Amino acid sequence: MGVVLENASKEAADGNCDAQQAMKKIGGAYFRQREVSAQEAVYRVCGLHLKECSRKVQFVPVGDNPVRMSLPLSVIKKKANQLQDNNIWMPSLYDRYKARPVDVIFENICYASFCSEYYVLSASQIPKNPEKSQVYKLQNDFGSIKKRSRTDAAVIKYPRFSSEKSPELYFHSNLQLFLPHRTEGQLKPLHFNSYKDMYLTGAVTIPPDTEPTNVKSIVDANRKIFEQNAEALEEAEEMLQTDGPQEDAWAQIAPEAEAERLEGAMDKEQLNEEDIFEIPELDNTTRKSNQSHDIEIRQTLFPAITNENLHAAT
Repeated sequence: MGVVLENASKEAADGNCDAQQAMKKIGGAYFRQREVSAQEAVYRVCGLHLKECSRKVQFVPVGDNPVRMSLPLSVIKKKANQLQDNNIWMPSLYDRYKARPVDVIFENICYASFCSEYYVLSASQIPKNPEKSQVYKLQNDFGSIKKRSRTDAAVIKYPRFSSEKSPELYFHSNLQLFLPHRTEGQLKPLHFNSYKDMYLTGAVTIPPDTEPTNVKSIVDANRKIFEQNAEALEEAEEMLQTDGPQEDAWAQIAPEAEAERLEGAMDKEQLNEEDIFEIPELDNTTRKSNQSHDIEIRQTLFPAITNENLHAAT
C-alpha cells in the first residue's frame, strides 16, 4: 500500500498538479487499492449502517479546562479586524446549558439531564414554528435545542475523578453535573473554601421552591438517576486490575449454589460408572461373531530341492 501511494504522489509531482488534484490522485489510489472484506463490501453496497444503537451517546465535558472547539478559520479571519470580539471558541455544551431559557421547566434541570434529554439543532433543522415543535431558543444567540422524542434519553459519558487522589476535581465535576446552576460562581460561593465544603454544608434555593435545600441531597438524587452502584463497580474494577480474575469468585458469592453444582457433577460421574456393566450372553455372542469372521492362515515350509536330494531319492 505504501508503494502505491508513493507512486501516486510521484505521478502527481511529475504532472505539476496543484494540491487539490494531487490529493484526488492519492485518495483515488488509496480507495482503489485498499482491501475490503466481503462483509464491509455488502454493507457499503446495500447502504447499511456499520453501527446502530437504540440510544444516542453524548459525551459531557466537565472540569476547569474542558476540551473546546475553535471557530472555522474563515470566521476567525473575519473577526481579526474586530477589536471588540476576540473570542475564537465555539459555544460548548456547558455554555449552552448555562444559557438555557428562563423557563420553569429549565430551572430545576441539571447539566447531566440537559445533555441527556435535549440536543442542539443546526440552523437548517430549526422549524418555522418553534413553539409547536417544542424547540427552545437559547440565550446569547447560542442556537436552539429540542427535546429528544424519537428515542429515549441519551446515554451520557463524562470523566470520572478519584475522591481520594483529586478531591477538588471530584466534587467540582459532581456539582457541575448534578447541581442546577446558571453561572460557574454558583458552584462555589465566596464564603466556601472548597467545592467539598459546598457539597457537604451548602444549601441553595431553586425556583419554584422558596426554601433552601441541601446541596448534598440535590446532587445525590440527580446522581442516582445516572449512576447505579458506581463506587462498588469502581472498587471491583480496581480489584480486577490488581489481583486479576478470581477462579473461585462464584464460590465466594454463592457458596450454596457452588456446592450444589459440585454435588451434581459427582452424582453424574457415579451414574456414568454404574451404567457400565457386563452381560454374559451378550459377551458370548460377541465373541462368536468375532470368531466367525476370523480367517486362520497356515503356512507350510518345504525344504529346497537340489540335485543331491534328487539323487538320494532315486
